[in-house]
Amino acid sequence: MPNSIANNHVRKLKELKKMRYLVQQEHTYLKNTHDYVMNELKSESTTIQCNIENYEFHIQEKELKQLENQPLYVIHNFMTNYIEIMNRYFLKNTDLFPLCYEIFSKNNILIKSIGHNAHRTIYLMNEYNVQVNWEDNDKGTMQNLQEKYENAHNLNWKDNNLKDIKIYYDSVFSFFKVIMLRLTWKHLLYVNKQQNESIRIVLINKWLKILDEFVTFFYLKNDDYVCMIKNSINGLCV
Repeated sequence: MPNSIANNHVRKLKELKKMRYLVQQEHTYLKNTHDYVMNELKSESTTIQCNIENYEFHIQEKELKQLENQPLYVIHNFMTNYIEIMNRYFLKNTDLFPLCYEIFSKNNILIKSIGHNAHRTIYLMNEYNVQVNWEDNDKGTMQNLQEKYENAHNLNWKDNNLKDIKIYYDSVFSFFKVIMLRLTWKHLLYVNKQQNESIRIVLINKWLKILDEFVTFFYLKNDDYVCMIKNSINGLCV
């Protein structure tokens, strides 16, 4: 019985030590990321002409230094206050309407949290009957997207230059490109059944326009994958 109590005590001490380490690590990442953002803003401010007259957002560096040894909730409250000031400043000094400004929310930046919202992702997997076995790999598409989404929240921007967010984007774009490829295949099967050559050309040109909209929406103008598909379809019209 004493051994059991001792072992339990040791286990709790190890868990506490691990938790303290994780908190300390997150605190370090948070500070480093904040320094990274501040340095980027300072660098940009030297190359553009700021609206000095209406410049309202300014954080004294000494204020930030005082936060170094503060608990996370103090840092959170401090930054929340300044986020509100920044929001007002952006709306006052840009031509963006409030609706356009919302484009820059975290949910939109992370593409409607497609890697986190399982219901939305599963809907996209099944809605268009693209006949893809999304689980036919080591992890499965859903789990892979979720992991990339979680990694995109890592506050280690200073070390990896936003690499985790870029990887998340690549994963989401690849997911949609697979869907578009299969839809293209289904459409071409339908086109192939048409006997009238003029109808075939009309259907092909309509799909090329849809692909152009897809490219514009995801900004895939120079994407090799999409260019190859479009070139192959264009060859059918020759």
